[in-house]
Amino acid sequence: MSNKRRRCFTIAEKVKIIERLENGVSNKDLCQELGISQSTLSTIWKSKDQIKSGKHAVVVNSTTTIRNCFHHAGFKASVNDETEIVNENNLDTECFSEENIQSFVEVDDALLTNEEPNEEEIVKSILNEKNNDESEQGDEESEEIVFKVPSISEMYLY
Repeated sequence: MSNKRRRCFTIAEKVKIIERLENGVSNKDLCQELGISQSTLSTIWKSKDQIKSGKHAVVVNSTTTIRNCFHHAGFKASVNDETEIVNENNLDTECFSEENIQSFVEVDDALLTNEEPNEEEIVKSILNEKNNDESEQGDEESEEIVFKVPSISEMYLY
C-alpha cells in the first residue's frame, strides 16, 4: 500500500480532464501527467454528466451525504426515539422505597451544622441556664409546646 495522498480536484479541473478525454487524450498519458491512478480517472469519467451539468455540487452536499458523514464520524441517529423517551419516563420504584427515603433523610445527621462553642460561650450558657431555672421555678404555669415529627409512613398519607 502506498503512502501517496490522494489529490483533490475542483469542479473546474474535473471539467478540463473530461474535455481532454473527449478530445482523444489517452487515459494512461493523462494519469501520468496528473499523477493520478486509473481508478480516479475512471471515477471522474463516470460522473461526467453530473460534473458538466453542475449537479455534482448538489450531490456532494445532499442530505444523504451529510447523514453518511455524521454516521461515519460516530453520530448515529436513533430510529426509536419514542421508545427511548417512554423508557426514560418509567420510574424505578425501588428508588422510592421507605428504606431509601429514610437513608436519604438521615444522610447528613452526623454533619456539624454550627461551630463548636468556645469556653466563654460555655460559661455564659451555664450561667443563663441557672438564671432561667430560677425564673422558671417562680413561673411554673408556663407550658411547653411539643412538636411531633411525622414518620415516613405518616408522610405517605399526605
